[in-house]
Amino acid sequence: MPRELRSAKEYVFLLGDIKHQITGKKLSSIRQMLSVLFYNLREVKLNVSESANLTVRECILFWEKVRIPTKSMQRCVKKLIDLYASWRTPKKSKKKRNIFRRREKEFEESLDYLFHIAHADAFQLIKIEEDKVFLLR
Repeated sequence: MPRELRSAKEYVFLLGDIKHQITGKKLSSIRQMLSVLFYNLREVKLNVSESANLTVRECILFWEKVRIPTKSMQRCVKKLIDLYASWRTPKKSKKKRNIFRRREKEFEESLDYLFHIAHADAFQLIKIEEDKVFLLR
């Protein structure tokens, strides 16, 4: 059986394959956000700032569906750009030893965490009681 070769464009160090959009019914993970960011960088050929804007706008749609207030767009974009910068650090030092491998492992473990962009006062801003119960779960 012939093996499918993986294009360097489609595979990203620590993240896996890139995705063209956020999918699923859950709020986005850091891995999903970075994966879509890389799609916009590599396939659509946008710069980091434009890619982050597009990715965050897509993410905010999910947060709006569950009616959870979010931080401002600029703060969300900055958070994603900071995550991109923190992804680059282990990539640059992937051939080094011990401390760099530990940092790489810590970063890889954090990839499945929620990309948290909820407003600091989200609980107070929510008016519908059912939404407050959802947020507490």
